[in-house]
This record gives sequence, C-alpha cells and structure tokens, in this order.
Amino acid sequence: MIDCFKLKGRMKQICSGLDNDGLPIDLAPHKRIEYLKMLFSDISEEEIAQHVASQEPPTQQTIDSKIFIGGATVKEQRLNLFNKKNEPVGSFLKKRIKDLIKVSPTSGCSCTNLAAEMDKNGIDWCISNRDTIVSKLVSNKSMLIESLKTSGENSIIDKISGKAIELLPDILLNPILRFGANFLLDLAINDAKNHSVNTRDNIVIKTTPKIVMPLTSIQKRLYRDSIGKTPSNKDPFINQPIVHFGAHLWPVKTFWKNHVDKWNELSENINGKCVVGIVTDSSTDSFEDVKKYFSSKFELFEMPNTPDGENPTFRELIKIIPNGDDDVLIYCHGKGVRPHTNSSESVRIWTEHMYETVAFNYEKAIEKFSEGYRCFGSYRTFGDIPLSPKYRWHYSGTFFIVRSKYLKNTIVKSGYGGVECWPGNNIDISHSYCEFLDNQAFKTGYDISELHPKIIDMQMDWEVNRLGGPRCEQHKRELEWFYKYVDKNDRILIIGSKHGGLEYQIKKSFPEVYTVSCDISPQEDNKEFMIIGNSSDENVKKQIKEYGPYDLVFIDGDHSYSGVKSDLEFAIDLNPRVIAFHDIAETIKHRNEGCEVDILWNEVKAKHKTEEKIVGCGWGGIGIIKLK
Repeated sequence: MIDCFKLKGRMKQICSGLDNDGLPIDLAPHKRIEYLKMLFSDISEEEIAQHVASQEPPTQQTIDSKIFIGGATVKEQRLNLFNKKNEPVGSFLKKRIKDLIKVSPTSGCSCTNLAAEMDKNGIDWCISNRDTIVSKLVSNKSMLIESLKTSGENSIIDKISGKAIELLPDILLNPILRFGANFLLDLAINDAKNHSVNTRDNIVIKTTPKIVMPLTSIQKRLYRDSIGKTPSNKDPFINQPIVHFGAHLWPVKTFWKNHVDKWNELSENINGKCVVGIVTDSSTDSFEDVKKYFSSKFELFEMPNTPDGENPTFRELIKIIPNGDDDVLIYCHGKGVRPHTNSSESVRIWTEHMYETVAFNYEKAIEKFSEGYRCFGSYRTFGDIPLSPKYRWHYSGTFFIVRSKYLKNTIVKSGYGGVECWPGNNIDISHSYCEFLDNQAFKTGYDISELHPKIIDMQMDWEVNRLGGPRCEQHKRELEWFYKYVDKNDRILIIGSKHGGLEYQIKKSFPEVYTVSCDISPQEDNKEFMIIGNSSDENVKKQIKEYGPYDLVFIDGDHSYSGVKSDLEFAIDLNPRVIAFHDIAETIKHRNEGCEVDILWNEVKAKHKTEEKIVGCGWGGIGIIKLK
C-alpha cells in the first residue's frame, strides 16, 4: 500500500487530502484517486481507493477545534478574519500627508509603508501606538510641515507659529510638529470610523494560500509538441457566419446578475440564437425571477441542479444550436456564483480575462475558424490533470468558442469537468487555438499571486496589441463605450499622455477632433501636441488655458488621491461638457501601485451626474462626469 507520509510536498497533500496546516484541500476523493493512479501504476485502483478512503480529512468539527500556534483554534482564526473591522486609518492619513507612502513601517512589520501597516492593524492599534506613529511623522519634518501648511481653511502651522516655522530651532519646532501630527492622526482616525461603505477601503479582498501546482514534465512536453501544429487545410465560411450564444447559469441568490449583464450586452451583436440553461435548487432565485433579468432575445430553459453540474445544459445546447457550416457557438457559464468564489478577486479577474479574450473576442475566433481551427479559447492547460481529456488538453475555466458543425454527434462525459474537457475530448491540438495564456498550471486562475502582477500585465499588453498604434493602455470595450461621449468636432484636453496612444485612438474614430496633451515626462514616440509639465503647476495650467476652450477633459495623469483631485478641480474650472477619468476600478494592481483614483471617483459619484464602464481584468475603468 501507499505510505503517504513518505511522499513529498504536494503529492503528500493529494494523498491525505490535507494541506500543510492540516486543513482539507479543495480536491475531491475521486480526483485524488486519479492522481495516485498516475503515480503508482503498479497498485490497483481498488487498493488506491481504499487508501484514499482511509486518509479522509477530519470532520469540520474536529478541524474547527484544532489548536494552532498562538493558542487560537481554526474556527477562532476564521472568526477573527471575517469579523475584523476594516479601518483604513493609513489610507485616510495619506489624503492629508502626500508622501506618507515613503515613510517606513514600525520595526518588525512586513508592510511596505507606515500607511499600509496602519490600514492592516486598524483604529485600536493606531491609538495604542500613537507615540510611535507620531514620532515617525515628526522625523519626516519637511513632509509634515508641508502637509500642515495645507491642512485646512486655516492651516495649523499658521495658527500656531506664523509662517517662518522652518526657521525655528528643534527645541521649539518639535512640540509644534508633534501637536500637528497628533491632530492629523485624530482626523484620520475619525475618518476611518465614519468612512462611507462606497470607498474602496471597505471592500474586503480574501486571499488564499498559494495553490498552483507547478507544471509537470509531461505538461511541458505536451506544450512543446503542440508548437507549430496548425490546421492542414483552411475551412472558409460559405456565407456570413451566424454567431450563437449558449451558457449555463446556477443563479445562487445575489451573485449571478453581473454575468447576465455581460450576456445582455453581448447579445446586442449576436446574429443567431441566444440560449441559456438555468439550473435551480433551494439556494437559487426562482426561474421566474431570473427570467426577468434577461433581454427578450434570450431563449431560457430550466433544469434541476444536479451533481452533474453544467453537463446536462451543454447536452441540451448541442440539440438546440444549429450546426451548419456557417454556425458558431460562444459558450460560457456563470463562474464564481458561490459565496466563497464570488468574494475571490482572483476568480473575478480570471473570469473577466475569459470574457474579454474569448466571449467578446468572437470576431477573432471567426478569423481562426476560416483558417481551419475548430475551437478557440484562453487559459489552455495540457496534461491529464485534473480532467484526463482524450487529446490531453483543455481550456481551464470553460469559456470557449466552437465551430458548431463539430458539436454534432459528440458526447459530454458525466461527472466533474465534463464540459470543460469537451473540447479536448473531441478536437485535437492542431485544431485548437489559444488566444491568451497558453500552457498554464493547474489552478492558476484561483491564485492571486499568480495573476498579479504578471498575468494582469500580460492581459493589458494583449489589449494594447489589439488596439495597435502608439501604446494605449485602455480596454477596447471601455474606449468604444467612451466614444459615445465624444463629438466629431470636440476640442479635447488629455492630462497624462505618455505615448500619445489615447489621442491616436480617438482620432482614428474622430479625425476632426483637436487635442491638447499634458504630461510631465512624455516618451520620444509621442507625436501629439504637448505641453510638458505637471498639470498642478500654475504656469502649466496657464499654458493649457491658452489653447482652450475644451469640450472634454480626459484625466489619466497623477493617480494619487491629491493629484487626481487637483486635476479634477482644474478640469471643472475649464468648464467642459464632459470630464473623464481613467483607472477608476478598485483592483490589486491599482492598490499596489498607489493608484487612488477609485477613492476620489466614489466621492465624485455622490456629487455629480456620472456614468462608468469597468471591464475589469485587474485594471482600468473609465468614469464620466456630465457637466452640461
């Protein structure tokens, strides 16, 4: 028999079903059996099954009572995590002290700066460690003095000591600075106590331990073998392609509507059928309530939710969707509708990547089908784990487009991953096309440390490349949405123009538009009319005004809260018809890069008439203020 304690690392976890902390890993017994069959070909499946059954993880009650280092049980740790108040004192202090992110944290903290440490630990910690925080602030004198000078209607510095504070000796200066630092800290603590639920700081992002399995030698070999394998013959459409949409939805209460919003949007450009199978049970909204959310273009059918998942839905779609030479099926499902996956930022980003690179990218799929490919997707994974498809590959995440004539007379296997491995069971590698992220390790989409920064940045580059021209870090669908606010004869000010890519894209659609750009450090490839300098500088503002008036201002410059707020105030003073912001989405990329546009945007929405478009994918988002 197998001695799982002699196995190493991940294989030991697979065998026992437990991670290194003794908690159950998300791997069902039948999948553990499949892994072990591959590892131990000399042991019968029956013996392996008996061993897995003997290694079943402890019950939830046992796990919850297990004592960990520090004296807390697993249950208590979970309660501490989910009951912990979100009290971002540091984020509010950053609004008042511009360069706070440059201040190091207290000794022993792994946070990148003092503000992050304050956010992490909350109000009570900040109060208990007030002297330490204040001393950190006072030790950065010039930063603190500048912040105190601009701290309100009547600056604290002016109130206390007049305008020559820099000339005071330390013996007089330090007490003043300590008073000012305490004052700013008190304001930040008060803000944290009362901050709006609409700010990004109130969004709790759950993280998980690293769960991705490294690529095996088999996966690497299969990927190498796939390189250069392409269709031997072209397969052009006879007439105009007819694009159909099919999907599976398990409408767990609260968490499904964002998918239907995307499906309704996609259906506006679909010239074929739009069919969705809706599976219901005690955890879902009713079929009648769900129907109301779909546009009239959809054909909906109801089925009971079963352990066979989306497999019955796909079998019905095979019967319903036409399968002639000109028919194409876009298939996806409502991913991340369970509470724990809906709250996962990694699952959300992964899903958005598949929507953009696959579902909304069907025109590219049609091109590839004409070249002889039969299916089209992203996040392609090789090997037999976890699905064992016939041709040893699958699109991880189950978003794909297929030429419908290859649906005919195919079988959807029962059990876990039947639809996910359908392409790899029916289409060989030479006829499968991967648009984005080929040869990914198992569970990549569930691991935020895998997605950020590398894969999120790769998806941004994917968008840049498909737009063409000078580098333009915009989502194609967000730009197309933005264009409805542009008139053909507009005069547009663009604040933040590194490469001139946005100007280039706008002028492709609106050749008569006149643009003036401002950037502190434009690149050599930027050929646009440019005012070089900081948009918050008074001399630069004067130059910008000389080339006005402006119908539209697009703000994509300084992404700090104070910087974007300054640009907004200047833009309002220019009296345009529309003001646009870029990077309004609250994402891990924006948080880690110091982008605070979303904080200001939430404040703007409370005061102005606004609209927004957020494609997602871990970056971007455009917001519009309509002033006229």
